[in-house]
Amino acid sequence: MPYSILPPPVLYIADCTEEPPRNLVEEFLDPELVNFAHNHPDISNMVLWSRLIIKSVPFQSSEEAPPQLDFIDDFSTELEFSGDWFKYCSVDYQNKWVAVSLSILPVNVSLKWFNTSAQTKEMTRLKFPVIFNDWIDRQPDPGLAFYQLWATRSCLKKRKDPTIRIVIGEDDQLDVVGASIMLRESLMFWKTDDWICAVQGPALASLLTEIRTLEKTVYLLEKFHRMYPEIS
Repeated sequence: MPYSILPPPVLYIADCTEEPPRNLVEEFLDPELVNFAHNHPDISNMVLWSRLIIKSVPFQSSEEAPPQLDFIDDFSTELEFSGDWFKYCSVDYQNKWVAVSLSILPVNVSLKWFNTSAQTKEMTRLKFPVIFNDWIDRQPDPGLAFYQLWATRSCLKKRKDPTIRIVIGEDDQLDVVGASIMLRESLMFWKTDDWICAVQGPALASLLTEIRTLEKTVYLLEKFHRMYPEIS
């Protein structure tokens, strides 16, 4: 299939302040994952909700028998699916919120909130090369530029591919390039007044986004559990 007609990645961002319903956790999630979450209380809700969101996605896509998203959960923020639908998942946790992307090609996400302390910003900028600090300072909104660069760097750390790097394009905007002549690396941002999410990966022509409410996730899981109890 040509890369230009691949289904676009889907990005969900959700507030995970509330604990997930115990009955859904027991029905849909592996006990080992639940134990991992309980042993990491700072990210417990986000870990559990991220997996419940993943489990709910097939139910959102079809009223018929939904496609499966089967995966071996190693409790990491990067997952791979088997089957003929989405192949990759990237997860990021920040301030009790979670970002979850599903894609055909490997895509990584990084969520940053606009509430970082001045000291943390300064320490982070010390790690940036001079060329990028100069780029931040000449932007119309240096604060936004800082978060764009920070989130992009976090995405590339997840890729773990030294041939992929951040550059400043001819339009004086951030870009990402790689060594492959077959797949053009891409970079997109989704921003609200509170946060910015960077999405980085090959052949990103478009991106589907949704602020996923916890109520919708619960609704989808409960509805289809009644219709297809063998799936959970």
